[in-house]
Amino acid sequence: LILENATLHHNNISLQEQACGILEMLSSTESGRNKIVDAEAVPTLINLMKKNPYEQILQEKACVVLYRLCQCPSVLRRMRSDVLYVLGEAARNFPMNCLLVAQKILYYL
Repeated sequence: LILENATLHHNNISLQEQACGILEMLSSTESGRNKIVDAEAVPTLINLMKKNPYEQILQEKACVVLYRLCQCPSVLRRMRSDVLYVLGEAARNFPMNCLLVAQKILYYL
């Protein structure tokens, strides 16, 4: 529901950043990560990153969420194909904020 609203309001970067912030908070616990996985939010999160490659706050929060989700083996299988592109873009556009997290995610993959 969180990401559905962010997707529906694709021109509202503030809403999308807030949605990623909520996912960032949820992903800090195992039960929250499971809820994100069960809601199949990873593809939507990746699409938000693809559509907004120059939005620093969104990219940072999304990278943190993806990193935390790497602790779920089922997510790793789903992430492999699409995540490489968005991580590369985030790391290239915001190296001070996203490069280290992107490298950690790639280590898990």
